[in-house]
Amino acid sequence: MAILGTELIDKARRILQDTTTGGTRWLDAELLGWINDAQREIVLIKPNSNSLVASHNLSAGTKQTLPAGGLTLLSVIRNTGTSDSTDSSVRRVDRNILDSENPTWHGTTPSDTIIHYIFDEDNPDVFYVYPPALAAASGDAALELSYSSAPTDLANTAASIALNDIYGNVILDYVLYRAYSKDSDYAGNAQRATNHYTAYNNSLGNRVQVESISSPNADQTGRWDTSRAMR
Repeated sequence: MAILGTELIDKARRILQDTTTGGTRWLDAELLGWINDAQREIVLIKPNSNSLVASHNLSAGTKQTLPAGGLTLLSVIRNTGTSDSTDSSVRRVDRNILDSENPTWHGTTPSDTIIHYIFDEDNPDVFYVYPPALAAASGDAALELSYSSAPTDLANTAASIALNDIYGNVILDYVLYRAYSKDSDYAGNAQRATNHYTAYNNSLGNRVQVESISSPNADQTGRWDTSRAMR
């Protein structure tokens, strides 16, 4: 991550025509605060903009929570406990199916090796595992998780943004939206604020669409001959 707060603030100042060192109408601390707001808003709308992959030790039982700072689970990849020599994969299952086939699954025999996980969008920082995980004193159930994390605020203007540099312009549009909104009583500023907020939203929406189209999981019909690949 190479984009510094000062770079974004300098760009914003040139557009705002407030190029006095430290700012006259918009102070550095104010613009820095909006940069931090922008990062949080981006992750709220697009969770994978600040995703982490890490091994996470499980709590005893079926109910699990994300590591500190985790916002929403993206996927569970595999078992990583040292007693699980196979590093076996973990498959997502619908809770209704598990409830129907095994109503007492929360009370089944605990294990170091997890087979399934259950995720509910209503509780994005919580997930359930089957079979129940062993208590730490009895085993070392652990999973490799992919999850969205809260971005680290820039402590000062010399700090780098927490997100990938590709979000630099998105952050800038958000900062300008907030700056012009502050002075919306001046002629034209309300429209400028709207324009930058629209650009901010469009950039995020277009990014989501591009990722959907270019994802390795997308339908690649016609791009790959599966019959040849199996030969």
